[in-house]
Amino acid sequence: MAYPNYREYVMKGNRSDAKAALTRSAQELTRCFTSFNRYDHDDCAEATLYDAAYASAEGHYALTAVINPTTFVLTATAAGPQLGDISCRTFTLSNTGARTAATSAPADSTARCW
Repeated sequence: MAYPNYREYVMKGNRSDAKAALTRSAQELTRCFTSFNRYDHDDCAEATLYDAAYASAEGHYALTAVINPTTFVLTATAAGPQLGDISCRTFTLSNTGARTAATSAPADSTARCW
């Protein structure tokens, strides 16, 4: 009985990987907007990272983004063993600071996950 509880504890801890990756990217994109007056400028290194497969620092999440001149939405989706975290499968963060999370169903789990 202890193994499932430990596994859940580990997956819950791994969620910080998604939050850190999204927050870091949002900060970098905000710097781009400050410098170039747009999020998707060609000289913005952070925007070009999403042109290819991109993973969080620990590799627990695949990162994707929709980046436009004046808006962005960043998404972290569980990958590998983290797919077992059905409570908090995806995290999103927008340029307005709006944060959401969803279960594997998908159903809103923002309050639980962020």
